[in-house]
Amino acid sequence: MAETNKLKFAILGSGLFAPPLYSQKKDSINLMYHKRFESFGITHIRIIFKCIICNNIIESESFYIPIPNFISNFFSKTSSGYWTEVKCNCDEIYELRIGSDLKGGFIEIEGLLANDESVEIIKEVKASNNFYSEQIDSMLTSKNNYELFLNEITNVRNLNNVILEDVKLQKTLQRQMYSSTITCLEDYLSSTLVREVFRNETNFKNFVKTFHEIKNQKFLIGEIFEKYDQLKLIVTKHLLDVVYHNLDKVKGMYEDSLNINFPTISDLILAIEIRHDLVHRNGKNKSGETIQISKIDVDNLIKKVENFVYSIEQELKSKREFEE
Repeated sequence: MAETNKLKFAILGSGLFAPPLYSQKKDSINLMYHKRFESFGITHIRIIFKCIICNNIIESESFYIPIPNFISNFFSKTSSGYWTEVKCNCDEIYELRIGSDLKGGFIEIEGLLANDESVEIIKEVKASNNFYSEQIDSMLTSKNNYELFLNEITNVRNLNNVILEDVKLQKTLQRQMYSSTITCLEDYLSSTLVREVFRNETNFKNFVKTFHEIKNQKFLIGEIFEKYDQLKLIVTKHLLDVVYHNLDKVKGMYEDSLNINFPTISDLILAIEIRHDLVHRNGKNKSGETIQISKIDVDNLIKKVENFVYSIEQELKSKREFEE
C-alpha cells in the first residue's frame, strides 16, 4: 500500500496530468495486477478499482468468464482467457485479462501495481451461452461487412478533415482518428471471419482442425456425441475471444480456415504498435517521446487499411465464385 501511495503521489503531487515521471515509473515498477477469485457458479464479473492517474473510481462493464480447458491432461494448459480494456474519465486506458483454469477465475490489470488494494470483483450470474449466441447472431444477420467497413472508414476520413481552431484539440482528434482506423480494421476482420466460418461447412471444419486451442483438445470416445453437440458453442467462444489486432494470429486463422491469401501485414503491424502507444502510453513511445500524428499520417493509414481490406474482399469473392 505504501508503494501505491508513493507512486500516486509522484504522479499526482505535482498537480500535472500524467507527467513524464509516470512513464519512467512504468519501466521500473511492476504495473501488472493479478488476482484470483472463486468462479464456481459465476458466469460474469464486474471490476471496480481506482485510476492510478486521477484517483477516480472506475467500474467496468460486465465481462463473461471463459470456460477452462477441462479436457487437457496438463494443468498449465487448462487456462483460457481473453484481453479487453476499460477507460477512465481521464482517458487513461487499462488492459484487462479475464481468465480461468482448474483453480478458478483470475484477472490481470496492466497499469495497476501488483499490490493495489482498491480492486473489487463483483460476481454475477448470467446466461453466458446466450451471450455468445447473441454476439454471433448479430454478426451473421448484420449487413454486408464490407459495406459497414466502408461506411465507418468514410466517417473517420471525414472527421480527419475537420479543422479545429484549438491546436491541442486538433492533435487529439488526429490521434483518435488514427486509433479509430485500426478499430475499423479489427471490426471488419472479426465480423468477416465469423461470417465465413459459419457460412460454409468446409470453413467450419478447417477452423476446428487448425485452430490451436481446439485441435489439441483430447476427450474420451464415450464423450464424442456430447463434444459434437458443444462444437458450435466452442467455436463461437474462440472466435469471439480472439484479439483481432494480433495480425500474425489472424493471418493464420484466415489462411487455414478460409484457404485464401492474406495480405502483407508488416506495414499495419507498425501502425498497430503506434496505436498501442497512443492508447496505452498517453501518446508516448517506450522512450517517453511524444508521438506526432498529422492529418497526412491518418490519411495514409486509412488508404493502407482500405487497400488491405479490399484485398481480402477480392480473395473472398474469388473463392465464392469458384465454389459456385
